[in-house]
This record gives sequence, structure tokens and C-alpha cells, in this order.
Amino acid sequence: MKLTRSACLVSAFALMSVPALAQEAQDAQDQQAQNGDIIVTANRTSSLLSKTPIAMSAVGGENLIQSGITNPTQLEEAVPNLSIVRGNGLQITIRGVTSTDGTEKGDPSAAFMVNGIYLARPQAQEVSFYDIERVEVLRGPQGTLYGRNSTAGVVNILTVQPKFEFGARADVSYGNFNALNGTAVINIPAGDTLAFRVAANVDQRDNYIIDGVPNDNSKLDKFKNNKSVRLSALFKPSADLSLLLVGDYSKVKGNPTNGVPPSQFYSNITSGGRQNFSAPTYRGLDPDVARLLSVRQAQQAFRDNEEKGVMGELNYTMGNVTLTYLGSYRESERREFGNSANGLFSNDFKGSYWQTSQEVRLAYGGDGPLQAQVGGYYFKEKSGIAFFLNNLLGPNTRFGFPQDPTIAENKSVFGQATLEVVPDLRITGGVRYSNDLKSRVGNTVVDFYDRIGNSYSIGNFIRRQINQNNDAKRTFSKGDLARRYRLRQPVGPRLRLGFDRLQGRWLQRRLRNRQGCELRASCKCTILRSGNADRLRSRLQVPLQPGVPPQWHSVPL
Repeated sequence: MKLTRSACLVSAFALMSVPALAQEAQDAQDQQAQNGDIIVTANRTSSLLSKTPIAMSAVGGENLIQSGITNPTQLEEAVPNLSIVRGNGLQITIRGVTSTDGTEKGDPSAAFMVNGIYLARPQAQEVSFYDIERVEVLRGPQGTLYGRNSTAGVVNILTVQPKFEFGARADVSYGNFNALNGTAVINIPAGDTLAFRVAANVDQRDNYIIDGVPNDNSKLDKFKNNKSVRLSALFKPSADLSLLLVGDYSKVKGNPTNGVPPSQFYSNITSGGRQNFSAPTYRGLDPDVARLLSVRQAQQAFRDNEEKGVMGELNYTMGNVTLTYLGSYRESERREFGNSANGLFSNDFKGSYWQTSQEVRLAYGGDGPLQAQVGGYYFKEKSGIAFFLNNLLGPNTRFGFPQDPTIAENKSVFGQATLEVVPDLRITGGVRYSNDLKSRVGNTVVDFYDRIGNSYSIGNFIRRQINQNNDAKRTFSKGDLARRYRLRQPVGPRLRLGFDRLQGRWLQRRLRNRQGCELRASCKCTILRSGNADRLRSRLQVPLQPGVPPQWHSVPL
């Protein structure tokens, strides 16, 4: 268990003309927004991008569509100083600051948010972009207003809110690697104060890797096959009060295989430690050769994950003071099967996650020299996971890391204010106090495959007439003894099989005989469970045993 308390104090001095952080007059904002500027909420209040004194970038939803940006990993094409790559979830790097621990105990360096809701797990950040209002990327530490895990910055995805007019649209794009992205949106008003918006998306793409062993019953496509839906409702009875509710669900499927051996790109690479100090040399192979995965995979890799959640935002304005409540609850289910060591070992991962967050802010604005906001924040997440490597330590073994539960809890209070000391000189300062509690229960285990056996009673009767005087009857039956059990290898039931009988009549049916035999067999059966594949091994020992001695019967002439 880890308990930490931290406090931070930041201040900024502006020696040039810096606009106030408070919300500009709405008509001026609308006019400038029509001229190409974007309204952002980087300071947790609305302001124009050009008048927000933060190192940030904002990309509008239409620009995302026109640029073909359909997921977070493509944002670096439109945002400088940003890199988002896939690893164990998304690894976000802003200005070179990142975190490589994507496990349930790890904390990213950059906060990833959807509609201001922090998504704690990097695996839950693999979202498809559809019906997006804008994406805001803040560079540098943002701990005062955004809290935990924002050392590198913040990536905030804001979806389109319902509008009080009917509308619908559909967007479809298709590209190489069979990349298909389709979005359908419908906006339905229900009077002057209530509106609904439904958006659905399909996002598919084949793998960049080429299958070099096409006959191993392991397919690489599709790399992703995501389906998502989002329902939003906006209730706005007056200009001072609004309530936004959003529920979303995503099914994230596909093949997570996305790597080839580094030797296909660089020479002079040795495994198990560098043998010399010369640098690896880029081989410059044909792209189709470099992307070829020519190693047989231990199992068919796939992912079958679910993401779902609800959030609500309440805003109430009382003159120059605005009260904001932001709450959410989210659940994630992960079920992934893959391969390790270039396909030599199979692995499987199962995990369940949930998180909740509650935030209350009170902001003071207006045209005066002071703009300020204070607030409180509560966050809690809990997860249970199990990751296993199969056959790593030998046949029939599972080497794994079950961790259940892992809990993280955060309580924070914060405040920030901007004061205009003299004309064109403003000072901004903020402070945040956080209390973090973390715990994890788990272990590293070595397990053997399940010992499973079942007993069956089988019987059949077959009769075949050989000729007029002779026929054969075969009765097959089985009796079993209880299974034995050894530590490493379970032994199946011992079987005893009987075959009876051959019957004949001679001398015009006056002489009859009956003879049978018995077959005793010992069958040792083992069921090996590896990921999602079961294999049955059996050994049959068949010693022939004497059966019923011949029986002769005579009939008087």
C-alpha cells in the first residue's frame, strides 16, 4: 500500500499584453470563431484558442475528417511535439516526456480525457474518433487544474453536443489495408429545451504485417474491428442552466499482433546481450520483406474487449459565478490472446476494470481584474487482471501474474486565480493538494494445466448373419475404475472392453457352439489446456485376454 500527499504551487508572470482568462463576451467569441478561431476549454472555462495563454493545439472535428484522422495514434500528424504509439495500450509522449508502465499499477505521464473525464487505463484510450467537436492537446505540466498524471500534458477529446435543430449526416472513408471508417449521426430536438444525439461508428483495418505462414491456421487480419455507439442528451431550460448526459459503448475486436523481429530492419543485433559495441545497421529491405512475419504462431491471436460508460455535466450560472459538476462511471472488460517470443509461446490476458470520478468547480469571471476558480475532485479505480504465459517453463506449465484487486483512490482540492495588477500585466497562480492511496494484491505463480476427465458408459449391439447356420453377435461394453492422479500428469480411467460372441450351428443345427473373447485396455488420457485451445493425449495399452471358453451343446438325433 502506498500513501502519498503532494501540493504544488505555480505562478506565471506576463510582461506583455495577455487577455483575461475569463470568458470573452459571447458575441465577440462567435464572431472570431466564424473567422477560423476555435473556442477551447483548456482553462476549464471557455476561451478562444488565440487568446488562451497556454502552450496548446486544437484540431476541429472537420479537420480530423478531412485529414483522415480516425484514432489517437494519428494525432501526431496534426499536432507538433506529440507522439502516441500502441504498446500495452496507448503510450503518449509530449515534448519527450512519457511513461512506459502501462500495467494496472502504472500511471501515464499524460492525461487522456474524453469530455473532461480522465481515462486511467491506457488500454481504454484506444478509442475511435467519430462525431468529434475538437481535440485539445496541452503541452507541459497541467497538475493544478487537471490533477494526477498530467506531468507531460493533457489530451482531451470533446464530442459534439446535441443541438436544438434536426440534423443528420454520414461519413464513409476507405483506404489501403482495407481501412474502412463509417459514421452515422442523427440529431433530434424534443422541444426548445431538450435535444438528443445518436452517433454510431465502424472502424476496421487489416494488419500492416504480412502473414508469412499462411497455412498455420493463424490469421493476422483484421487488425482492428471496432464498433461504437454514443447517445447524448442536453437539457437546457434556461440560458443559465444546462445538463449534459452522455452514454457510450464500444466493442473493440481484432488481432493484436503488430510486431516483427528487429533483425528484419537492422543487422548486427544479437540476442542475450551485445557481443560488440558496433551500432546496428539499417538493412533497408523491401517493405514487403521487412513486414513479413515468417514465424509460426503458437495460437490464433485475437482481442475481444468492451468499453462502456456514462458521464454527466451540470452548469449553473449565477451572475459572474458558475457552478460546474462533472461526474462519470466507466467499466472495461479485456479478453486478449496473443503470442510471445516471436510466436513460440502463447499468452492470455483477462481483466475487469471500473472507475468513477466526481468533480465540483466554482468559477468567478466577468470583466473585472480578477478571475478565479476553486474545486474538489474525487477519483477511484479498481481492477482485477490475470496474465499468463503458457509453456514458458516447460510443457504443461502456466507462468502468470494474477493481480486482484488493484485499487487507486485520489482526493484533491485545487484553486487558481488570475489578477490584473496593472494594465497589460497579469499574474496567474494556482495550488492543488492531493491525497493518493494505492494498493495491489497479487502474486507470481506457476501452474499446471487443468486435470479434467469424464467417464462414459457406451454400449451397442451389432448382429450380422454370416450364413444360414452361423451368425456373429458383437456386444461392446466398458467398465471403468476411478481415475488416478499424479502431480504432473493425470491418468484417465482404466477401461475393460468385452466382445461377445461368435455362435454357430452344425450337423443340421444339431450341434451348436458359443465362444467369446475379452479385450482389456488401460487408457491414460490427459487434457492439456493452452489459452483457448484444448488438446487430448491418450495412450492405449491393449493386452488380449482369454475370454469365455468354447461352449458346445448337442441336440439328440
